[in-house]
Order: sequence, then C-alpha cells, then structure tokens
Amino acid sequence: MHPPSDAAPVKPVAPKPATLEQRQYLDILAVAFKGLAGLGFFFGCFPLLQCLKAFGSLFQIAVASFNGFPFSIFVFELFLGTFGLLLTVAFWAYGFYMLRAAKALRARRDYVLCTVMGAVSLLLAPLGTLVGGFALVLLLNDSVKAEFGVEPWR
Repeated sequence: MHPPSDAAPVKPVAPKPATLEQRQYLDILAVAFKGLAGLGFFFGCFPLLQCLKAFGSLFQIAVASFNGFPFSIFVFELFLGTFGLLLTVAFWAYGFYMLRAAKALRARRDYVLCTVMGAVSLLLAPLGTLVGGFALVLLLNDSVKAEFGVEPWR
C-alpha cells in the first residue's frame, strides 16, 4: 500500500501546436494517399480481368453441357474466378478507403482512419511501405494529434 500523498495532482501538459512544416507534410501525405488509392484501383483491374476470363470459360463449359470437359477444370475455373473477384474487391476497397483518408487528412478529421490506412499501406511494398511509415511517424506525433483534435495518449 502506498501512503496517501498530500501533493497536488499533476495536470497534463498541453502539446505544442503543429508546426507549419508538419501541416505541409500532412498535405503532402494526403497527395501520397491519393496516389496509393489510384494504384489500388489500377491493380484491382488485373484480378478483374482474370475473373472475367474464368467466368467466360465457365460459361463456355456450361454451354457445351460439360461434354468432354473434366469436372476438375470447372472447379479450377470457378476457384480462379472467385479468387479474382475477391482480390478486385480487396484492392478497390483499399483504394476507396485511401481516398477517404486523403480527404480526411486535408480536413484534419478522422484521425483513426488516417492512422489505420497508414498502417495498412505498410503491406504494399515498396511505395506503400514508404508512405505508410511516413504517415505513422507523422500521425503519432502529439502536436499532429492535437491538429486533429485528438488528445495525446499518456
């Protein structure tokens, strides 16, 4: 047990306001997020092409009423089509949320979305790793948190 303390409680110190340089970095980061969103949409088109090719093959097999086609080819094409569709949805969702995070960075709101998308973009090497690392270093700064209206963690 600790003895009771007569000392006054320590008041948290308000963080310094964000510098002009940090505000400019946030704007640059918003542009980088838009670029990564564009790459996400672009790379999402490739699995979509695979998906369309696979489902076209499935349609061709179905029209031929499976005459001469082994069932394993049907299952394989169904797997490729489904996997391509899921990859397309994943890339486009990444692009959509990166665009939302870029707009939130410009408006200095939705701190959690910006931080999470910075962390998610670390997975997309090499550009996403650079941008995500820069985003996390910048966004985890107490003065930048204050810019978003978030209280620093103590």
